[in-house]
Amino acid sequence: MKQLLSYASSFAICAMTAGSVQAASVNISLVYEEPTDFSSAVMGVLDMAVELFSTGLGGYLDDLGAFAGPTITVATKATSDGLFGNLASGGWITPIFGTNYAYTDTARVEFDAVDMQYAEDNGGLEVFGLVALHEIAHAMGFGLLWNVPGYQQLYDEGNFAFTGAAAVAAYQASCDAGATFVPVEDEGGSGTVGSHWDEDWACGGNDILTGTFESIDPTYYQASAPTQAVWADMGYSLATTAVPVPATLGLLASGMGLFGLMRRRKQG
Repeated sequence: MKQLLSYASSFAICAMTAGSVQAASVNISLVYEEPTDFSSAVMGVLDMAVELFSTGLGGYLDDLGAFAGPTITVATKATSDGLFGNLASGGWITPIFGTNYAYTDTARVEFDAVDMQYAEDNGGLEVFGLVALHEIAHAMGFGLLWNVPGYQQLYDEGNFAFTGAAAVAAYQASCDAGATFVPVEDEGGSGTVGSHWDEDWACGGNDILTGTFESIDPTYYQASAPTQAVWADMGYSLATTAVPVPATLGLLASGMGLFGLMRRRKQG
């Protein structure tokens, strides 16, 4: 069982007050830290993952004025832990506050340069699409901006229960009709527990926001109904036109066989 992905610890909350005009879309910007080790091919895969997020989120439920959208700094890890170690980490740095919700303003995602180079050299670069989707979700607040004093309160930490109404309704409709919450991972280290959907939940362990990759087949993976609905609980409106998430995941993950020889757990 390999440790592969994680979220980065979030930093102190620094308030940024919103203005007067509600944004009509969510524009996520990537900034590559210099000097960069990212090739144009790698950046293309990461851009695809960001486009998927931007397409799926229709806008903000709060009025954020002239806010241009979150900026995610992309970098390589300062020190590699070697091939097939901790592949990536991500998390928000500063939020912006609306009336009812706190959103990501700036965030950071880091990749292991050794793993990234191996993927590119061996025809498996597309696996970084799945990795990027997972880490961008953390950068946008999944598992990290669930409870913010004075704003959203979505997670019962003592019971590992996500209680947001939209995700719970989606979980009931698609996976467990009798559920009163969405189960959150209660095992693993600090980068896994409490920040992913439970691997043993009723929707199955193949969701991209559970804590484990466990198949070499890219068509195995899904963005479940709760994974898509959770963003409404976090203060976003959802796109009115459905994004073909499974098809997009298949495209991004077509090189999954590169890393699929072993069951992999995200960093904890």
